[in-house]
Amino acid sequence: AAKDPVSWIESMKRKQEQHEKQLEEQEQRRKEEQERTLQETKDKRQESLNAAAEERAREEAERAQKAEEEAAAQAKKAAEEAEAKAKKEAEEAAARAQKKAEEAAAKARKEAEEAAAKAQREAEEAAARAKQEAEEEAKRLEAEAAAERERLEEVKRKADELERQRQEQTAKAEAE
Repeated sequence: AAKDPVSWIESMKRKQEQHEKQLEEQEQRRKEEQERTLQETKDKRQESLNAAAEERAREEAERAQKAEEEAAAQAKKAAEEAEAKAKKEAEEAAARAQKKAEEAAAKARKEAEEAAAKAQREAEEAAARAKQEAEEEAKRLEAEAAAERERLEEVKRKADELERQRQEQTAKAEAE
């Protein structure tokens, strides 16, 4: 109170200025703290987004790998099934061909046997007729007897030819 009013007013002004300066500094610190907190929140959010994106990418890669493995397994299975089917079809075709060959061989054998039997019968019948005719016509001219012998030889040639054909057919059938 003893001091003069001017110096007191100056003192009060300085105190007021100091107080305002402190308030400004506090406000500045508060702003900086707020900005730092905001930045940290942003950084954390970005980290969490990055981690989630990485997790999604990893899951997607795992799914793709699994799908690829499944597709490969299916392709392998399909190839094995196709191979087994082709093998079975080939075996069935071979069995059919074998059966046809056997049937053809049996038919050829039967035909050859029938032809041989027929030739044998014809030869026997011809021989019997020739003998009977030869006995009946023994008194005829020698020329007629010679002609009859020629006929007999022709029959024998036919029989031989049929027998030869039979043997050829049998050999051919056996070769098949």
